[in-house]
Amino acid sequence: MALHEGCLRPVSGPSETWHLEMSPPSEGTADGNVAAMRLQSLLSFVPTVLVDDCPMMQLVLSSMFEEWGATAITVASDGQEAVDLLCQPEVYERSWLVFMDMQMPVLDGLEATRAIREWERSQRVQPRDALVIIGVSGDGDEETCRASAVDAGMDAMLSKPLKRDELLSCLVAAVAARHLLELAA
Repeated sequence: MALHEGCLRPVSGPSETWHLEMSPPSEGTADGNVAAMRLQSLLSFVPTVLVDDCPMMQLVLSSMFEEWGATAITVASDGQEAVDLLCQPEVYERSWLVFMDMQMPVLDGLEATRAIREWERSQRVQPRDALVIIGVSGDGDEETCRASAVDAGMDAMLSKPLKRDELLSCLVAAVAARHLLELAA
């Protein structure tokens, strides 16, 4: 499987129109190959839920995650669908990683995250066992989005366009944070 550096960029107007830009992997760069292998390894065993209201984004993100090594991907179309899905014990137990678009109709990613975190508290889920929720935003005000994401209970926030190296760093940090929580317990 060849991993490619890629990103999603809005073509114009609202987030319904996106363009996937892919470039071949850098040849001969050891760091690039190690990063690609680490990302592939993480995504191959981590069940992933992608939450986005745009069907094109769902398709592109699913394809990108599969190319990066993800083997278990579930897609939800809005925040309410994600809450309904993830707040079922049998689904929750099989999930670990959620990529949540922050701006969606019905229930946005911030409110969905708050609802999921409240459900986790009601179920007495230990912090080390909580879902890793990563917000994804196309809004240009990155600092405001990041503060809102953390306030809502997200573990991290990535800006569109998503890039492989940023995704890898975010996942590694999330895994490290969970590992440190386990060591402290």
